[in-house]
Amino acid sequence: MNKRGSRYLVRAVCMLLAALMVIGFVIMLLPSKAASKGYNVQYPADLMVRIGIAYGSSAPATYQVSSPGGFSLGYVHQKQFTSVFTYNASSLIVCQANHLVQTDDGYEPAEDDETIDIGGYHMEFDIDPMVADFETQYADIVDLLSEYGLPVYPAFVNKTMKVRAGCYKTLEAVTRAMEKITKTHRLYGHVATPSESGITLINPNTNRVVFQFDGGSGLLFGMQGGRPYEDRYYITVPNGYAYAGTMQFERTATGLCVVNVLPIERYIEGVLPHEISSSWNREAQKAFAVAVRSYTICNLNKHEKTYGFDLCNTTECQVYGGVKGVNTAVKECVSATKSQVLSYHDHPFSAYYSSSTGGCTASAYDVWGGTSFPYLAGVATPWEQYESYPGGSWRVEVSGSQLYDALKSKGYTGLTGAVSSININSFASGSTYVNSITFTDVNGKSILISKSDRIRQALSSYLKSANFVVERGERSVSVTDFKLDVDFTKPAYANGVNVLTFFGKKFQKQGEEFMVAGARNSSAYTNTDPFMVLSSTGAVKYDRALIDEDVLPDINSASVSKTTRTVKTGGRFSNFVFIGRGNGHGVGLSQYGAKDLGEFGYPYDMILKAYFPDAELVNMSVLE
Repeated sequence: MNKRGSRYLVRAVCMLLAALMVIGFVIMLLPSKAASKGYNVQYPADLMVRIGIAYGSSAPATYQVSSPGGFSLGYVHQKQFTSVFTYNASSLIVCQANHLVQTDDGYEPAEDDETIDIGGYHMEFDIDPMVADFETQYADIVDLLSEYGLPVYPAFVNKTMKVRAGCYKTLEAVTRAMEKITKTHRLYGHVATPSESGITLINPNTNRVVFQFDGGSGLLFGMQGGRPYEDRYYITVPNGYAYAGTMQFERTATGLCVVNVLPIERYIEGVLPHEISSSWNREAQKAFAVAVRSYTICNLNKHEKTYGFDLCNTTECQVYGGVKGVNTAVKECVSATKSQVLSYHDHPFSAYYSSSTGGCTASAYDVWGGTSFPYLAGVATPWEQYESYPGGSWRVEVSGSQLYDALKSKGYTGLTGAVSSININSFASGSTYVNSITFTDVNGKSILISKSDRIRQALSSYLKSANFVVERGERSVSVTDFKLDVDFTKPAYANGVNVLTFFGKKFQKQGEEFMVAGARNSSAYTNTDPFMVLSSTGAVKYDRALIDEDVLPDINSASVSKTTRTVKTGGRFSNFVFIGRGNGHGVGLSQYGAKDLGEFGYPYDMILKAYFPDAELVNMSVLE
């Protein structure tokens, strides 16, 4: 090809590449079906989640588990469990595949040769799938070596099932044993040495090794209940908690990282009784189930880099207790809201919650800073009976020296002596949560703390929330309350126990039904959620009437007003008195507030709307 032809070819190729780039750019601009709805990720209904049970500094060297139905042993890969062996015993000790010494809690790595109870060297025999299946060859080896009194057990090594025998303290000892077996029985194998990644399972009744695992890259050891017990597969751990799904174990520098891998709906069941109560009204439980699910899918992989799982089982994420406390009501409330999450413009978001908020919430921006999200704005919540709940209403008296010590312990070193004055500079938008506060000491030095949760954390020894006012003792202070033009009064009876007056509407009992007199007509309602009524003959249980939107006041359209009252601080004049409301950070849903709305008769979707006015309920698995 001549130079002129080469130039034409180069020019043609360049034009073709440019055209392809333009076409590609246009395609990117065209909205896909999912993109047009604003979704970036799809969440299947059977989404699996990984919950840390023991990890980091709490990772144990040994971990005893029990299961009435025995154990299914195998590996976990991409959150899915595959069984490779079934062991019919009710209890097992999980520990590291190394030289082990027996302790009161189980087994842990031996520090020297003198203390070894179970050696880390083993004879290992391969299985030939062309000869027979694993079970047959395993049984043959067990029978062949029975005369030696050795423990013979299956091992999953580098993605392959093998048979191991013996637990030797030294390489010399296992080598001699291997040579004897080979010479006597023509059984050829090799030596397995102590592993830095392997897992050993020991029967606590016989103190013998029964299974070993060293799965290779990408595979982690896992176990499930071998047979269903009380219609479900459970594994019980040392603290008495029982878990459904898979228990996953991984060796780390500090011990065994223990993770529960299970479907998201089962996980939500395990959160409800520990974050709220399984005895609460069902609408509150349903609302909370949606909040938990929303938080979960938005915080997957939260601990991936540090520990290799999604969420922990503490208040840092969500308190999770396995199957403990899960009753029929919990299961039905989770099932009734299956796959439902809160979204804003078709994007799911973390539905934060705290114990109680004390009459209003605060925006995520005012509490934590960062980006301002309209779906996490502060709202008035005057229906919350916070004074009746633990930590909902509180008062604490603190000296200036105590305040100085507390602030210094949290890293606020700008003060040089006891606090002499406190000034609240501003409150969160539309809220009574303190958003900016200044502390001044006896030497005139001051520090400014902004954002509600920083303030709460700075004085966490004394404050339950940042929803407070503060003044010297023996004085008075003004407290602001929010009010909606709705009379929140829990159901009360008149005319004996036959007529219920609720928000000005009457509910006439007729047999097992209630006739609800709404604005337009009367309808019969029944429900299985009971309530107690005091009559002249004592307490009587009735079915709660379902109350429709025709009767319930619309919280979101109600007008908001403020009232101010004066409260005496009490205490000594030389001290500071904090008078507060609410327990927690104050963003999003109030757990006790949701309980109150449920008792007023509000269904769960209206409860969620009261706390997240701009949010919508969507199905996380159906993105059209």
